[in-house]
Amino acid sequence: MLRKFFLLLGIFFSITTTHAGIAFHDTQGHTFHTANFKGKWIVINFWAPWCSSCASEIPQLNEFYRQKKPNVLFFGFDYDAPSMDILLTQIHQLGIQYPVLVENPERLWQFGNIDVIPMTFIINPQGEIVKKILGTNSAQSLQNTLNDLQNAS
Repeated sequence: MLRKFFLLLGIFFSITTTHAGIAFHDTQGHTFHTANFKGKWIVINFWAPWCSSCASEIPQLNEFYRQKKPNVLFFGFDYDAPSMDILLTQIHQLGIQYPVLVENPERLWQFGNIDVIPMTFIINPQGEIVKKILGTNSAQSLQNTLNDLQNAS
């Protein structure tokens, strides 16, 4: 019984330590350490180049990124997870101006099934997923949702 307890304790600390040390990279070579996420709201948008709704919301997401507050991090992630060369071409063709992660953020947050895109997740400063948005966003609707969540916390 004691052995099982220490095994579970070891697994817990392993997972906690691993999450604290995770780093994400974007297509521009920037590194985002999870330790720097503390106290920040995080918005992650899942998209794909073949998704017409995804393409139509990109100008609005670019606007949201330009207007976001300093305590908000915003990332995109290509649902198809293509090679870097293909991803860079897609970003250029679609005119994406915000950071696009190379690694799937699912390894830190358990988003569950992402069977519809675009899909956007909002994560609070405690690292909890507090909102899942199906479909397209405007810069204003995304900011309003974020404001509501921040005011409620």
